[in-house]
Amino acid sequence: MKRQTGWQGVLAAVSISAVLCVLGSCPAYATEDLGAVRKPVPMIHATDLFRPHNDPDDHWDLVCVFALAQQGFIDLKGILIDSPPVERNADYNPDVMAVAQMNFITGLHVPVAVGSPHPMASRHDTQPQASVSDHGGIQMVLDILATSDQPVVINVIGSCRDIAMAANQAPDLFNRKCAGIYLNAGTGSPDKTKAAQLEYNVSLAPHSYAALFDVPCPVFWMPCFEEMASGKNVMEYGTHYTFRQDQILPDLSNPLQNVFLSMLDRRQDQAWLAYLKGPVDEGLLKDFGAKDRHMWCTGGFFHAAGLAVTRTGEILPRHQAGDTGVLSFDPIKVACSDTGVTQWTHDAGSKDRSIFHVRDIDHYQSAMTQGMKTLLQGLSKGAIRSEAQAPDKDRFEMHPIGRIQKKDARTFIVLDKAYEPGMKGLEKHEYVIVIYWFDKNDTPEKRAILQVHPRGDNRNPLTGVFATHAPFRPNLIAVTQCDIIGVQQNVIEIKEIDAFDGSPVLDLKGDFFRFN
Repeated sequence: MKRQTGWQGVLAAVSISAVLCVLGSCPAYATEDLGAVRKPVPMIHATDLFRPHNDPDDHWDLVCVFALAQQGFIDLKGILIDSPPVERNADYNPDVMAVAQMNFITGLHVPVAVGSPHPMASRHDTQPQASVSDHGGIQMVLDILATSDQPVVINVIGSCRDIAMAANQAPDLFNRKCAGIYLNAGTGSPDKTKAAQLEYNVSLAPHSYAALFDVPCPVFWMPCFEEMASGKNVMEYGTHYTFRQDQILPDLSNPLQNVFLSMLDRRQDQAWLAYLKGPVDEGLLKDFGAKDRHMWCTGGFFHAAGLAVTRTGEILPRHQAGDTGVLSFDPIKVACSDTGVTQWTHDAGSKDRSIFHVRDIDHYQSAMTQGMKTLLQGLSKGAIRSEAQAPDKDRFEMHPIGRIQKKDARTFIVLDKAYEPGMKGLEKHEYVIVIYWFDKNDTPEKRAILQVHPRGDNRNPLTGVFATHAPFRPNLIAVTQCDIIGVQQNVIEIKEIDAFDGSPVLDLKGDFFRFN
């Protein structure tokens, strides 16, 4: 198991998901013990992670697997990055910088290797004449499998080439030591005509994709789409969903925000550590937050770690989620041609081939978004901490339930959809007490201020912050009473509030005296 720092080690040893409710804001992790009695799942993450990015979803995926590793669900053994398609963009490079940034944030030391640049000549190819450097990634995979004391899960995102050739070289090793391959590629329609419309990654390397269906270990097939031309965000046998990036980005720690901003802004300089520790560019955060992000792989990461995401976005152990989980893997019989066209049927007797299945189409997209948000909020929130600074049992973690929104001279409290049921009855109240966070003042220097001149007027004598309403405090909690104009679904319109646009809301409390 990788070394865990500070609060991550405490959570893994006691109860990985036991994040306490603070000020009435309950986290999406369940309070049951998720990890105290089980070892983290060994995992290899094979990805088409490039800089400049080919598609930003690969960086969201990378951060997710690092978050699962830091929080003790998986043991991230290695990152294998595809050899970049220089014929498409000569500036592409394997993004080892992003891996370095995540290693620094999490305190882990996950190795990284680059895959083979040579396409497979057939589904059985092993490229015996390739150089040592060209097959460095393949050798890393074989070494990890051979030395791991547990079977290893492998995520395959992008090119299937290196995992396919590793399996062709050592099928017995894969049979003994590969716990399963999560194959994120392909078209999941059971209709052969529709399946013949190849998904992008399959069209690039059909031999490699086909070869993975031959590997002698479990294959968890995750088709990117059910139908390539459907035009639907979510379908039953496809992993695709979308979210708007400001549903998650503003709630992450500053260093983690900078990981995403350096990638989204296509930065190619080498100052990755300085950028990580620097201030967040609020303009970039707002601009990129307004963009939609297409995603595919999230459900597989949770499943591989032994977790499920419920229709409300709650993260539970798979055995506890039952019918509340939004997805499943169904046993199938499947065949794949050399050209990458699949044919499959349901087969209850199958033990080693299964297909990703969206069980709740209406809630899948919001559930995956909320589940990912909860997972990433667990990554070293606030500053990058050392062992000496790690929180202890007397510290608590808060999760915003929504944000202040100011638009066209109107003010709203917009809650995450998952918390909408908690608003029932609020429309009967004249005012609401809003508990929010002074996030613009959240720096170590401003938290250390204990005396102020009230109202910023030097003519007023110095006064302790606990005797004032100053926005500088050890814990930057703000409380104010706001008149309600209207309530609709997950949105409350209020008259005004002394808060910035985007300030995180921690809790709401209705009119205390209305029914007393």
